[in-house]
Amino acid sequence: TLLTLRFGYPAWSALLSRVHECIPVLEPRGLAMVAHSAAKLGWRDEQLARELSAAAAAKVQVLSSTDLAKICWAMSKLDLVENFEDLWQLLEKTTIRRAAEAKSVDLSMIAWAFGNACRGSQELCKEISVAARRLLDDLTTQCLANIAWVCARLEAPNRELCDAIIQKAKTMVAEFTELDVSRLCWALAKLEATDVELFESLADHAVQMGFVRRFSAQMASQLAWAFAAAKVVHVPLLEALSGYVAKHLHVMEPEQVASCAWAFGSFEALTPFSEPGLVASFISISRGGKLLNFQADEFCALAWAFAKLGLDDQELLQDLLQVSLKRAPEVDSTSLINLLGSLVALCFDGSDVLKKDFPCILEIALQRFTAESLSPNELHSVCHSLCRAGCLTDAMHLAEANDSDARLLGLFLGTAERIGSETGPFWSRLADFASTGPLRAVCLWAQSPESVLSCEMGEEDSEKGELFELGRLLSEVVQHEQSGADILQCVEEFGSSCKSLDVCLGTREAVLDELASQQPQLTLVLGGWSAGLRLAARAQEYSGHVVTLHQDPFHTAVARYITKKAGLSGSLQHMLGDLEDVLEKLLESYGESSVDMVLLQGGTDNDYLTQLQRAHKLRLWTSGRVVADHLLRKGSPLFLWTCAPHKLELVQVTDHQGADWMGLCHLPTLECPSTSGWISGLASLVTESRSAWRVQRLLHGSSGTTGHLQEKMIAFASQLGLQPSARLQGVSKRPLP
Repeated sequence: TLLTLRFGYPAWSALLSRVHECIPVLEPRGLAMVAHSAAKLGWRDEQLARELSAAAAAKVQVLSSTDLAKICWAMSKLDLVENFEDLWQLLEKTTIRRAAEAKSVDLSMIAWAFGNACRGSQELCKEISVAARRLLDDLTTQCLANIAWVCARLEAPNRELCDAIIQKAKTMVAEFTELDVSRLCWALAKLEATDVELFESLADHAVQMGFVRRFSAQMASQLAWAFAAAKVVHVPLLEALSGYVAKHLHVMEPEQVASCAWAFGSFEALTPFSEPGLVASFISISRGGKLLNFQADEFCALAWAFAKLGLDDQELLQDLLQVSLKRAPEVDSTSLINLLGSLVALCFDGSDVLKKDFPCILEIALQRFTAESLSPNELHSVCHSLCRAGCLTDAMHLAEANDSDARLLGLFLGTAERIGSETGPFWSRLADFASTGPLRAVCLWAQSPESVLSCEMGEEDSEKGELFELGRLLSEVVQHEQSGADILQCVEEFGSSCKSLDVCLGTREAVLDELASQQPQLTLVLGGWSAGLRLAARAQEYSGHVVTLHQDPFHTAVARYITKKAGLSGSLQHMLGDLEDVLEKLLESYGESSVDMVLLQGGTDNDYLTQLQRAHKLRLWTSGRVVADHLLRKGSPLFLWTCAPHKLELVQVTDHQGADWMGLCHLPTLECPSTSGWISGLASLVTESRSAWRVQRLLHGSSGTTGHLQEKMIAFASQLGLQPSARLQGVSKRPLP
């Protein structure tokens, strides 16, 4: 080390003097060697910096690619950047000209140097990319990571280069070091060039090799952020990272703390797999005025994470609000929207102190959003926060200043229903957004459910898709002469002809009848309503009750009309709104541990584990029967893996779309399986199944899926030791009351 040389070798001082004398006259190779050695020794000296930069500038035109790489690396390693802009511009121009001559190790050093210094242009990245593709066969894992890293640091995406790096990296996973894993994953996530298969392989490798224990704080925060940003779920890696972060938060920089907090908040459903002391560590590192150490965007990320992970510390909550008042004017609109949502989630979760102080931050937000033009998604997020805060009028005024839509009106409707406000005007306005005559009619009927609904499809109702079929279904039910149980048969028969609308139960009817025979007093149905009709019909036999949750107001209105005509209003309730909002209202109405059966049907999201955990977090559901639908067609592999140890039974069902699975189990509580039982390939399967549900949503409810995913789900179930049962196939349906 430099210290050892300085005090252990008497000749060292004389050698340094000689180096200073020689630098101006050294040939390029000698100059590069001196610079490289000085950086390796950490020799930071103002005189040396001036001499090296002057000599490098004078000889830059004659430097070989190797000498150029060493000098770039040394300047960056010694942090000679801020006051040496002219030299960096010369180095960049020379690199652009000479990149084609570079060897793989030279290219790696150059990439690291410019990435670390955060200096360089799009043209520089282009030339590095061209050279990298030429040398691809010779690139080491370090080279791959550094080249991707410089493109990410300089915000120069190159899909062709990323694809080449990904394919090369897949053949070299066993050679990756802990630094290479962290840097490459971060770079690809930053460049939005994630490959789930590669990420999963690198995560498996990192866990098997015990890399996390050897991570620096920066490496841990980068890898956690990368997997969260890429939405790649790898529970063993998350578990290892959470243990590391909980122990090392006190030595992390504020930026690293914020990145880790955001990452773990993004994996909300996997919080039980994290280190038990993780949230307590984040609280500890934020107390006592330490929130002021975070920059504005870092603070917003931390507040958002607390809203997701939970925060039961009144003193820190008060600090969060006070710092929010200071930071709110400093952040952009996106960060302010996230901050507002976070504070609403925290402040209106039983904290009377913060409810009193909240109007100050609300006023700042309203002034900003009133003066700015918001995108539809931004407007919905702001209005959702305002509605949760009890400010429905403010949300409506903000919507009027922008372009309102059916989604916003559904939000206002759900809010008005929960707080007992007038809903008629919202239903009337929603009718204007209806795509078919029957849907317009049912919105107007919803204003006064005692009125008579009359509707039929018109010639103008030629649109295809889920809402078109929903309107046709309503028209069929309205014109159906019978009522009671015959209405359910009408829905079933119509549903068997639908391509997009998912209301046909098929042989699920036998499964639902068996579940109802256990006489659950309160059943919660998430993601659909047709199953709720049959469960409610059975619940009438023993005075049970069924509640379904919907986000779409048209589906809600149609479901309510069908329920009324079927005579099920006494046992079936359809609630409108976002999951968290409606669950809180249910808790208020029914109390803790009131739900004894949960039916998960997906709707537009197959993240069953998150849905179940939100009900469990509120203690609305604490234990009991859990049923999950569509486990074959669209899958929810993380849910399967979590529930498999609890005697999960897969039951084969069929409908007009073909075969599917329903999963049945009784959970004494929501426990996490051991990560030692993690199955390789599960992270990729989670991503593929989520993609299938996104495609369904984009196709407006189309229930089709790929046979490829079904094959993978069958193989995965086999790995878990689950054998689908056909015991209810062919069972005669019991007549409905």
